Amino acid sequence: MAKRFVGREAIFRGKSLFELCCNLKNFGEGRVVYRHNLRRFPEPSYYRLTTVEPDMSDTERLGGQAWGEKVYRGLQEGVSQIDAGYKTDWWLVPKEAEEEFCKITAVMDKKPQPPSHIPCPPLLELMVRSESVEADRKTQEDPLMLPLLIDKARRRKSAKNKDGS
Repeated sequence: MAKRFVGREAIFRGKSLFELCCNLKNFGEGRVVYRHNLRRFPEPSYYRLTTVEPDMSDTERLGGQAWGEKVYRGLQEGVSQIDAGYKTDWWLVPKEAEEEFCKITAVMDKKPQPPSHIPCPPLLELMVRSESVEADRKTQEDPLMLPLLIDKARRRKSAKNKDGS
């Protein structure tokens, strides 16, 4: 019977991680794999597999657990569990090309930090300047700047409330 596809075309190109590993000696421990959608970055992103435990009862080879040394956009992040092993987006790097593929030529820039001060809103600036004229205080000619305070604890609390915990 022919398969009939309904809906959008899948964005994934490749095989699941466990489908690849089941065809390799020692389930591919020590080999380099990468997700196809991470090739959009100029920096290399890949895993060097350390432990793979595929679910052999799954006929489609989509289940299991895997751990590997993670390199994301040129930054080594240590050994971590691979959560997206079931996605059919994984590619195996040939042994001959591993050394060339794993060369780190560029590293992701650090996250930009927000500014410490921001310009005062125009209406508030007019109010401050008019109050200073009335009080005979000297004002500066350049725009007034307000310190920017970001409450990260409040952001974490709101995220927890959305999760229901």
